[in-house]
Amino acid sequence: MTKLSKNRTRLLEAIRDLRVADLEVLTALLASEREPGRHAFGAWGVRRACEALLEQGLLHRLWKFRDPKFRINRGSARQVFLLSGKGAVVLGSPAVRAERWFEYLKDPRKEYVLEHELMIARFHAALLRAQQVRPDLLTLIAWEQGEGTEIKGEGVRIRPDAFFVMRSEAVRLRWNVFLEADTGNERIESRDSKRRTIEKKIRRYGEADAKEVVQRQFEVSRFSVLFMSPRRSDPSALSGRESSILSAIQRHGRINEHALNFYRVVSETAIIEALQNPERLFEEVVTHGNGRAYPIIALPASLKALAGSSSSSIPSQELPPTHEAP
Repeated sequence: MTKLSKNRTRLLEAIRDLRVADLEVLTALLASEREPGRHAFGAWGVRRACEALLEQGLLHRLWKFRDPKFRINRGSARQVFLLSGKGAVVLGSPAVRAERWFEYLKDPRKEYVLEHELMIARFHAALLRAQQVRPDLLTLIAWEQGEGTEIKGEGVRIRPDAFFVMRSEAVRLRWNVFLEADTGNERIESRDSKRRTIEKKIRRYGEADAKEVVQRQFEVSRFSVLFMSPRRSDPSALSGRESSILSAIQRHGRINEHALNFYRVVSETAIIEALQNPERLFEEVVTHGNGRAYPIIALPASLKALAGSSSSSIPSQELPPTHEAP
């Protein structure tokens, strides 16, 4: 039986839960300061642990080149880690599934899939980091990715990238959210009826809400959809892609038939920032279909006033809820 330290077990579990992870995500999620009776587990420790687990055959590694559009570490390769079959067995997970996943992603033709999976992993990790720092404001009580997330019924069929449920004890509410990670490869609109587009996703989610397909299938009373757009070239301004998605929501979302915060958009830039500073998610980083920006969850009035949040001044009747009681 393979014996692992607590830190290395946590690392394996994190990679299993995220499905894929690079060193930046793992360091943000797992790094810890030295405590009495416990060694520090910093960036170097995470890297060393990954190397050791690779040597033990508990992990697989792929190499992903960084996006040349961004100047940080241009051209350098990024290590991406996946659980191996042996590592899966150690954690009590199916070995066959882990090996199939690796065989699928190592195909160079699946580079776009790997980038898409990393995008989802960053978002998942950012929520987990926020939960570590402020469990009173955000608790991730469910995360489903892949099987089990498909929406199907009443002529509607959608395959979300993830479905997750957040709860806030501070305001005693919970949110049911479908995630759509947009790498920028899909067109916003197209005359080709067979082409996948953002417009079709917007329409289908709206239809699923109007026909209460999600409500029956997932046994929830309300839900929303969050589009995550690619990183911004200017971190302080909406990207062209974000603006295009928001425009498509205005044109095709029939937002008067749904809650104003039913459709939401967040940039991957904010998610990357939140990995380093989890409080970022409690600032106005998510743009709703009404064009206004809000935190990822509702905050207590005292916190909004302290932060000077403009959303605290918006009358509640302007914000039909997509949340429900916990």
